Amino acid sequence: MVVADSGDRIGHAICRQLADRGLPVRAHEPSRLASLATTLDQDSFVVEGERVGAVLWRVMPGAWLSAGFEPGDQSFANTETAAVWLGAMRTPAICAVNAYSATAWYGGAQWPVWRNLLRRHEVRVSPMRLGQPGATGQACWLPLSAFAMHPLPDEAVSKALAIATTECTPSASALAVCGQVLGHAASSHLQAAASALWDQGVGLARVLVDDNECVLAVDPAPACNDDDLARISHRLSEVFDAHLCAG
Repeated sequence: MVVADSGDRIGHAICRQLADRGLPVRAHEPSRLASLATTLDQDSFVVEGERVGAVLWRVMPGAWLSAGFEPGDQSFANTETAAVWLGAMRTPAICAVNAYSATAWYGGAQWPVWRNLLRRHEVRVSPMRLGQPGATGQACWLPLSAFAMHPLPDEAVSKALAIATTECTPSASALAVCGQVLGHAASSHLQAAASALWDQGVGLARVLVDDNECVLAVDPAPACNDDDLARISHRLSEVFDAHLCAG
């Protein structure tokens, strides 16, 4: 099952790949999830009468999942729907790509969440400090809701907002798909980052590293070109196919 907006190129590519392999695939718009009939127990997750074995989740925290509900009911329906799907995707019966933990989902799936995750797995991350950098500062600002470096605001703003800054600069990026680094001569640090993310259910992300091969940022909803899409689709299809056939 692919949960993605109708304009999501990755979602459509995966649907085609799975169908070409002879596997049944269904696609659902995130905004309609609250309206779907779902049943969840310890052994199975059933959506609209069909048992689900694998999920590609292309939904970021904050997305509305309850279109069509009364305005007063939407917030509750949104929260309950997210809880059901995130819980289902963490069960052994389902192979899920981007099965966010509660920490990632309710923490916004932004850099503080990924930085703490990587550090717990002993993956090196770029050093950062709060507020204005020292006199040597050629610092950049990485907003918590972004995945690209920005010029640092002036000193008053930096101190008032306790902005996280770094003097490291991006040097490379790579796609991490189901624990593997794709299309890149993967260093041990990049591979460790991909493995750590997959261990926590994050199976599709772009990892940005600095000159020292420390992780500078993680983008869980990466932009992709056609070559990226082909490699991603092939890898995800392999993983889903293996899980479904084993089950």
